[in-house]
Amino acid sequence: MAKGLWMVKGNKRLFLKLLVDYRKDYRGICQRLEKLQKAGDTETLERLAHTIKGMAGTLGEVVGSLFIGFSYLLAFYIFN
Repeated sequence: MAKGLWMVKGNKRLFLKLLVDYRKDYRGICQRLEKLQKAGDTETLERLAHTIKGMAGTLGEVVGSLFIGFSYLLAFYIFN
């Protein structure tokens, strides 16, 4: 959490808003990624995975960011 606060220059209100938005926007993300993969929509899959990775990094979720980053790379190599 300290990294996330650092990323938003200590703005706790902004940090809380980002956390709430992240939870709302990415609820059910695994199902969305799976549907994209099954549909063969690699462009959207890559863009969404990259966005999630960036948001997770901004929020200080280092482990989540690394996991999503790995998933992003895996998806990229599977489909290319």
